[in-house]
Amino acid sequence: MPFDGSNYSSGTGQILRKAYARLSAGWIQKSLARRGSGTAVGFCVLGSVKCDDLGKEQELTVEMVQALSLIKAVIAQDANRIATVIDSDSQLAGWNDVYGRRKCEVLGVVATAMLLQEKLDEQGTTLRVNV
Repeated sequence: MPFDGSNYSSGTGQILRKAYARLSAGWIQKSLARRGSGTAVGFCVLGSVKCDDLGKEQELTVEMVQALSLIKAVIAQDANRIATVIDSDSQLAGWNDVYGRRKCEVLGVVATAMLLQEKLDEQGTTLRVNV
């Protein structure tokens, strides 16, 4: 289960778990990460994947791209009801920053992405993305 603290074989699953934990501890808008004393104290959905624990943006890895693609796919699935598609990082940041967006919505998207990655891991497959 994605919330039980067990380790996943895929790096993408680990990234999504870390993103969920970061967002649970502190979700923000209008910035990738907000720093406190020594560590980041808040992340947006994009920053929760792209930044390290100190809130510094990292070079993207294939696993990070896969994690972001899953998050975007979950949003797009839900967005089909409202005719919005999320296919770029700037659109993902815009989705995060919409006035009235709630932390529980962001956590729900990442949790669903974690579940999808768990299914991919069980099947021994990976999400195909263009890097």
